Amino acid sequence: MTAKPDVATLVRELRATLDHIGDALVSGRYDDLIATESRLAGVVSGFAVAFAGGSAQRPVASELDDALTALRRCQKLGATFHDLGDSWLNAGLPHSNAYDRAGRAHAQASATTLETRA
Repeated sequence: MTAKPDVATLVRELRATLDHIGDALVSGRYDDLIATESRLAGVVSGFAVAFAGGSAQRPVASELDDALTALRRCQKLGATFHDLGDSWLNAGLPHSNAYDRAGRAHAQASATTLETRA
């Protein structure tokens, strides 16, 4: 029988992996981002093993906070990339309200600025 993975170690590895993902997104290192997928999958499967049977040692709260901060950063970066992608894909394309019920096209002003969220 193999020993269950240490949850505190998994939390630290999760934070490091999420930091790596965030850094890869910010710097445009998409090969690093893709390579990190298997690392993240390993951490997630480690949690599944660690929590199997309902007993696991609780990690330090500050380590959980650090991992949560890294996760939120990735979420914000992902949302930003999603919004940018939508903006780029929809730039200059007719929108659903570009035509009236009779099928007549209505001119639309194209966006000249990109709004960002803080």
